[in-house]
Amino acid sequence: MLKATLALLENFFHDCAQNGWGYSDSRISAAEAKLSVSFPKILKQYYAGFGACPYIKHEGSNIPVPLDLEEVFIPDSSYNAPYTPNELDFLVFFGFSSVSAIEYGIRLSDLDMEDPPVYYCDWGNPSWVLTNPSLENFLIVSVFWQIGYESRLDCCLRLSQFDYDELPELSRYAAALGMRDCELENLEKYQYYRIFIKDGVILACDTDEWEAGKETPPEDILWLSASSNDKGKIQALKKIPDLLWEPDNVSH
Repeated sequence: MLKATLALLENFFHDCAQNGWGYSDSRISAAEAKLSVSFPKILKQYYAGFGACPYIKHEGSNIPVPLDLEEVFIPDSSYNAPYTPNELDFLVFFGFSSVSAIEYGIRLSDLDMEDPPVYYCDWGNPSWVLTNPSLENFLIVSVFWQIGYESRLDCCLRLSQFDYDELPELSRYAAALGMRDCELENLEKYQYYRIFIKDGVILACDTDEWEAGKETPPEDILWLSASSNDKGKIQALKKIPDLLWEPDNVSH
């Protein structure tokens, strides 16, 4: 398993010009002052390194994303009214920027922790539910899934169960791509995707949901993509025998 860390994200983009991807210390401090809180160390590091990353920043197809720094908020009594949850003492930093459907937050009482747990609240849900014991794991897993699912890198291959009667299992792809030991550690309580990362390539698989730690991760593929900014690597993957891919172009 690959540990989901900010360093892993930084290393993945090591060939990209990352200047300007992060928010300044003064901008982060201003956001904290506006809310009269101090952000956890991991959240500060994320915004300082990737707050404006072009591969992450924009919202996609019903996938929640990190909120812009100025959009981070603490709910009040009007939040999701008339279905305002019982608890409002959360710093909301992740969700849908255009519609309030599901959002993710950190308890205000946990903000002094370096890597606090993350909770989510569905629209109409009266309570917040623990989703991940680690803010860093939550951020990195969510970001890599967003990048892979949205095919935001320069080149990609895709596969969907709707295009074939029967697909190989995920393990065959991971083995053929040399990624069997490169799965990203995912601490989300309820999971529906698996991610593998190696040499600048993301293999992202949509699967049936399972409860981490209690069930064996499923091997059935609902949707699969291999993506990279290196066209040569994706072309090489397409030539591996006995692997199905949709017949789209390798590059966008």
